[in-house]
Amino acid sequence: MLIRAVCLSLVFMALGATQNLARADFDSAAEALKNGDIDGGLREMEVVAGGGDPRAQDALATMYLKGIGVTRDVRAAMSWYCMLAHYRQGGQGVMHAVWILAEWFRTGGGVPGQGYNDGKPENEDPLRAYFWFSVMAQQEDLYEEADDKSVRLGKIGMTRVGRVLYDEEKTALSAAVSRWRPAQPASTPRRCLETPGADFSAGPG
Repeated sequence: MLIRAVCLSLVFMALGATQNLARADFDSAAEALKNGDIDGGLREMEVVAGGGDPRAQDALATMYLKGIGVTRDVRAAMSWYCMLAHYRQGGQGVMHAVWILAEWFRTGGGVPGQGYNDGKPENEDPLRAYFWFSVMAQQEDLYEEADDKSVRLGKIGMTRVGRVLYDEEKTALSAAVSRWRPAQPASTPRRCLETPGADFSAGPG
């Protein structure tokens, strides 16, 4: 329990250093988690995250991705990163979430770091990977802030994934990106992973 509380404290210290928003509900949920009230704090954090707080979304994604205080669930982590991708202010933190999401689809379930090898070829979803890399590349037209480094990473990802797509698919995905707006998130985190729509494959299991 002590180790888990320390890990949670480090997560929320990092989030506090990188996010400017101040919301008492988030602080209350974070405090509950740090004090060992995992069930209560997690429920409150999910409510706050569902309301659009990017700090709460990032916290949940990190917790599920690394198994901090909860059972490790990479798909749940990706669903919260997807919700964070809809934070219209944008910036480095949001683009980091978009990049992890794009890589997860590209690798069929792998995540940057030690989890890259977790991906399976049969789960690769180049269509959705291309979509999210395109969001990174075109962020200047989609978000209030843009991060130059992630724009370049997005273009690199588009080129890499684009090699396995038909021109018609790339055209359709470019059109989907042009219609997409970060201020219009999916109704639930799980449904968010269906972006950009039901016409595309289901993604990593």
